Amino acid sequence: MGKMYFAKEETSQQILDEVKGISSSGAVGILPHIIVTAPTGCTVTLTDGNATLTADENNGAWEFYPPHLGDWTVATSKNGHTVNKTVKVESVQTYRVKTSHGLRYGYRINKNESSPSASVEYLFDAEGLNPAHMDYTNGVFDYGDWKDKWFVKGNKPLMLRPNGQVDYYLNPDNYDEKEDGSLSDVANVEYHGNAMAQFPLCWVKRYEDENYIYVIISDVQYDEDYKAYAHTRADGTIADFFYWSMFGGSKDESGKMRSLSGLALAQSLTAQQGIDACKLNGAKWDTHTWSQHEFIRDLLILMGKSTDTQSVFGNGNCRQATQASGMLQTGTLKDKGQFYGYNTSTQQVKVFHIEKFWGDQWDRIAGLVNVNGKIYVKMTPEENGYRVTDAAGYTDTGVSAPAGSSAYISDMKCSEYGMIPTACSGSSTTYYSDGYWTNNSQFDYLLVGASAYNASALGGAFCFGVADAPSYASWTFGCGLSCEQPAAA
Repeated sequence: MGKMYFAKEETSQQILDEVKGISSSGAVGILPHIIVTAPTGCTVTLTDGNATLTADENNGAWEFYPPHLGDWTVATSKNGHTVNKTVKVESVQTYRVKTSHGLRYGYRINKNESSPSASVEYLFDAEGLNPAHMDYTNGVFDYGDWKDKWFVKGNKPLMLRPNGQVDYYLNPDNYDEKEDGSLSDVANVEYHGNAMAQFPLCWVKRYEDENYIYVIISDVQYDEDYKAYAHTRADGTIADFFYWSMFGGSKDESGKMRSLSGLALAQSLTAQQGIDACKLNGAKWDTHTWSQHEFIRDLLILMGKSTDTQSVFGNGNCRQATQASGMLQTGTLKDKGQFYGYNTSTQQVKVFHIEKFWGDQWDRIAGLVNVNGKIYVKMTPEENGYRVTDAAGYTDTGVSAPAGSSAYISDMKCSEYGMIPTACSGSSTTYYSDGYWTNNSQFDYLLVGASAYNASALGGAFCFGVADAPSYASWTFGCGLSCEQPAAA
């Protein structure tokens, strides 16, 4: 069959009409037939570089009748993302093509490799990409090949109203300004809302085998093992975004927890007091959660291709301070962009527009507890949220917390519930490179990130503390805000 070219874009039925004057049912055996199955709601086209064919969806299937043999490209698009798949049409027959418009950026961590960077290997669409890192010499963040990925582009700084509605976006390189350059409210304590970082929807698959831990990030639910726990609302629906405070929590005169620049961090609060202060912002507000923290940490390992997040992104303020004056005010990095850090131990670190993801002050987060040495998690806020004094409604992870204090994590259990330490015989430069604490004789509420009190190398995205009861208060303990995106009216 010789090549035949038509208008730039035509439907399969138009091709049939122009070529043979026949219906699609009569084309079988005369023209090649391509049946594409893809997620519902996609736009699917077929092209050879000259002609482009379109077709209507019929229950997740699209049918095409290309007018000639050769290489044809199926393009599957949704939400601004397109994935291409080539079909070699070599005879007049039916070709069945299953596609997903979803991308899969994955990595695996070699459990038997102690080097934090050598242990991480890219998988699927991440293969061949260059990792990101902080260039400490020149004082700039190098995105590698990750700056154009949807979870980086969709991560934006903004001001969020108490009802969970976005008021306006901030200049990503100077939070004192709105996107249009006018003055923002990022440091205005009279503003009715908070400065928050937006995280777009990602689906995450986590699992392990004898030798490797696997984490895969996709923009679609590639299969049923991909979960969107960080984006799950209290009613079980999936949000397009969740919001995490750009700054550590500070209390205003009313006792409400705030995320604003230029303030001192709130301190000496119990877990419940922190939760109550966050909820004063509105019904959709809470502290940070375990599922949100794990989601952000997954992205950091993906971008940095190392389990030593301090080396890649910055040490954070971990200076062995003995009092609260060792903590920095919020907003020290407000003009440093989306990511920034130092290889000193007296300055803050920023990732995804979030200051102090580690360092300055422990972040007390909801969703993981230690019950006398057994780790329980709750990944979503359904059924009345997260309990503080018992594990009712939580899932037993099967992990027994290893004994340790200021020890370094050397092994993890990985499942849909995140990565949870199972051994702590590492060092500041091996395996996961971050600190671990536990008290297995009581009920403990999770702390992450480490504080200005801790030695510099103990902080990081894997830092994990289950050694303190929720009733314990200290200047080194704080919390931050998260907010659920409201469903569309």
